[in-house]
Amino acid sequence: MKFPMDDKQFKVVDEKLDKTVKLLTLLALKDVEKEQDKIELLEAMGFRQVDIAKLLGKSPQNVNIVLASLKKKRESASGTDDKKQEVAQLQDKPAGVS
Repeated sequence: MKFPMDDKQFKVVDEKLDKTVKLLTLLALKDVEKEQDKIELLEAMGFRQVDIAKLLGKSPQNVNIVLASLKKKRESASGTDDKKQEVAQLQDKPAGVS
């Protein structure tokens, strides 16, 4: 059995869902102190940058800058780990073997 909604009913349901998402997001972030960590968590939860900005009261540009910085840090840390592994492998090889 189908119950079609008119535009007014749909708008009410959409607004209630939006409020529910905001409340659940606030609950998920209540113990997260750093703004950077909040942004990272929301992105990991699948929120778009524009939505993260709205939820946190920030500009989309600010969110973009924070996410770019986090990505750069991750890539840098990953590169450092790769270099450590290469050095360890070289140290394990017998002399004269490259």
